[in-house]
Amino acid sequence: MFSLKSCLGFGVRAGSAPYRKRRDWRCGTDVLEERRLLSADIVLEWNAIALDAVKNDYDVGEPHDQPGPTTASRALAIVHVAMFDTLNCFDHEYQEFLVDKDARKGASTQAAVAQAAHDTLVALFPHQTASFDAGLENSLQGIDQKALKRGTQLGEDVARKILKKRMNDGSDHMMNYSPGDQPGEYRADPLHPDQSFITPKWGKVKTFVIKS
Repeated sequence: MFSLKSCLGFGVRAGSAPYRKRRDWRCGTDVLEERRLLSADIVLEWNAIALDAVKNDYDVGEPHDQPGPTTASRALAIVHVAMFDTLNCFDHEYQEFLVDKDARKGASTQAAVAQAAHDTLVALFPHQTASFDAGLENSLQGIDQKALKRGTQLGEDVARKILKKRMNDGSDHMMNYSPGDQPGEYRADPLHPDQSFITPKWGKVKTFVIKS
């Protein structure tokens, strides 16, 4: 059985070898495999919601929360980091990205991951909050109330910490830029004069893993 978290691509710190640290204890095999199957479904579900959010953000006439591939990729990274760290709180199979805590006994992985994804998406794409709320309501249906509460509390906590970590990463700085005629400077395309540049100083934004 594949590991969902390895597919997400997180679980290591800058400069470390992939998956270099695993905890000595493991959940029972049957329990762990069942949990992975459930978590795979919910992560894929919210990945689809996140991709739809990016697509909707480009709709003509709509307000743009994360315009351009640079800001959109940052948003998707935040959402997936939150889902990864939340899921990792249940079995600690991989090195956490930021949040290392134990999920409470009986907490729902589905509720936890859905809440983490929901909260980060709401913060990043506030104009689509109603859609995310509907998605969360759908994800939480049928979950035992005690498991739901413990799961959503975990997801909320992880999302809050991830968002706080990225709050002052430089992505919101004014990126004034003047085109030029020297090598490496932007020049308007004469065939597409309406096209322009976007986030020209994005290289100064704090990276997630690899130092720049």
